[in-house]
Amino acid sequence: MAVRLGEMVRGNRVKRKLSLRGFSSMCGLNHSYLSGIEKGVPYSITVETLQKLASGMKISLFELMTNAGYFTNYKGGGIKNG
Repeated sequence: MAVRLGEMVRGNRVKRKLSLRGFSSMCGLNHSYLSGIEKGVPYSITVETLQKLASGMKISLFELMTNAGYFTNYKGGGIKNG
């Protein structure tokens, strides 16, 4: 999962022609930490960090987590209440 997340983050950053430092500043994360995420270093990433990444990538937290493989059995359709 770490590699998949890292590939997504790097792909988004490169597509938008942002430097690692510029993107890390947008996300509010240290550039060394962001570099590790992009390389697939197996950090214990918090939801807060994922939210910062999603915000910097201009996507929703749900989209980031789904595409990064955090929801492996998700079939879509939203959440039903009651």
